[in-house]
Amino acid sequence: MNLPEWFHKKRRNSIELLPADGPGKVELGSSKVGGKPHLPKEFEWYRYEGTNYDGVTARRPLSFLAQINLAEIADLDIDGVLPSRGMLYFFYELETMAWGFDPKDRGCARVLYYEGGPAGLIETEPPG
Repeated sequence: MNLPEWFHKKRRNSIELLPADGPGKVELGSSKVGGKPHLPKEFEWYRYEGTNYDGVTARRPLSFLAQINLAEIADLDIDGVLPSRGMLYFFYELETMAWGFDPKDRGCARVLYYEGGPAGLIETEPPG
């Protein structure tokens, strides 16, 4: 098998997230980027201890980046690699901006999968 055939066999589809036109309130449990996440009631906010560019080491809360309602994108997952329901949440510690390549960076970014529906979610204020 030559290299182009190998790459062709290994390729997968991608799903591009685009912002909606204009700001607005997002229905509880819908996909969104930034703001206050809609998290399970029992969620404990992720934290990461690291040193920022000013040399200050502290245990900081991870920033909420995005949530994706998997039912909203199920038709786009043509490779069938994602669950067809539930939520994916993405968090990252923005003050240290650790890359994650070094084992000491473990925990600087987190992804949470929640199987439940919107009834188990609440809009959550990020920690200060």
